[in-house]
Amino acid sequence: YPHNFIYKKNMTDYDMSLSPGRTYKYYDGTAGDPLFAFGHGLSLTEFELRCVPAGASTFEVGCHVENVGAMDGDEVVQVYHKVSDEIRKKADHAVPLKSLIGFKRVRVPKASKESVGFTFTSSDFELVNQDGDKVLYDGEHTLVFSRGHGDEVELTYSVGGRH
Repeated sequence: YPHNFIYKKNMTDYDMSLSPGRTYKYYDGTAGDPLFAFGHGLSLTEFELRCVPAGASTFEVGCHVENVGAMDGDEVVQVYHKVSDEIRKKADHAVPLKSLIGFKRVRVPKASKESVGFTFTSSDFELVNQDGDKVLYDGEHTLVFSRGHGDEVELTYSVGGRH
């Protein structure tokens, strides 16, 4: 967090969701941009990330990690879940801005690309309510594929739920 965060939130207040929020799940940036975002890693080479749905009716996604730099390197593809504003309005509890639901590390030689695949189920889109129960909300759920910095790939799915 930026230094002025100590003036925005009392350190003895452990509520994670109240603005400006705590942890990557709730921090809204109103206290300033963090020096490094959650999941940000340093590398000696450069990568590009492309992700596309791999199944028409499932939550399968294929990603290609291309090493466009001058050295061999490792990259970690992170997958976050975030919900639409409509779902936020329905929820009677704090809803994270995003939640890490998967990741894969891949070694990519210079000037080449590697593929990684992800499979999710509807339970990966569940939120924890104020009673600690997992609930799947009807509406749009987005998978965000990230390298921790740079461009992200977002894929949005309409999911039927129980709430």
